[in-house]
Amino acid sequence: MSSTVIGRSSAYARAMEPLAAQLAQLTADLHRLVDGDAEQEVEQPALGLIDAVLAEAKERLPMQNSLREHLIDLISPEMIEMGKPLRAAEALVIVGQISAAVTAFAESDRGRYDGVVALLPVRAYPMSLLAGWDWGASFLWSGLQPLVDFVQEWGGADRRFHDPKLDAARDALHRSAYEFMDFVNHNNVGANVEWGCLVRAENRDTFRIDSGAVDDRAVVDGANALASACHDDYLRFIELGRVQLGV
Repeated sequence: MSSTVIGRSSAYARAMEPLAAQLAQLTADLHRLVDGDAEQEVEQPALGLIDAVLAEAKERLPMQNSLREHLIDLISPEMIEMGKPLRAAEALVIVGQISAAVTAFAESDRGRYDGVVALLPVRAYPMSLLAGWDWGASFLWSGLQPLVDFVQEWGGADRRFHDPKLDAARDALHRSAYEFMDFVNHNNVGANVEWGCLVRAENRDTFRIDSGAVDDRAVVDGANALASACHDDYLRFIELGRVQLGV
């Protein structure tokens, strides 16, 4: 049975095909090869296609996962360059393990991703505040409470994503959320426990038109910049999750 059956698979022709689906298709193709001939070898161009799928899988595995090393050993750049064949049975063992690991990690990461989205919905407080609020105006502390909860709950090792890219995005979002909340807390001059304000009482009536409140303007500009940066990190996290997890 020819190994070109892998190269013809439509799973590899669609660049945006979820990785789990690509691995499942690759596993099925390798099974067909091995069932037809236990010594069947995989040659080019199928070898390059397998390498591309496994390279993507490697990026999804945690850095400390031992399977990353097996991927390096399975198909080397020299093997591809020299056109050296690979036994389908050998590839099947590794691909099967990778497929199982990626699927398990993706399910776990999807649960974490859904948890972040549930806490910080795209079109609701506090993300809608970060997207367009002028922090020269008073604000309800309750509107920021989900962001406070995110800062307190999503910085620990138990909240890390298996996918290195997703975890880096979570870390960036957590860092920018912390910086924004820390800035707002330290610069709040509101006397009401329910409402916060970054502009001193004597400057509030003229703040928007009077350039005299220089210190207050600097604080508000700082808050606006940090809020915008946090919202940008949030959107990057949301979009990356959709791509990596096929949401």
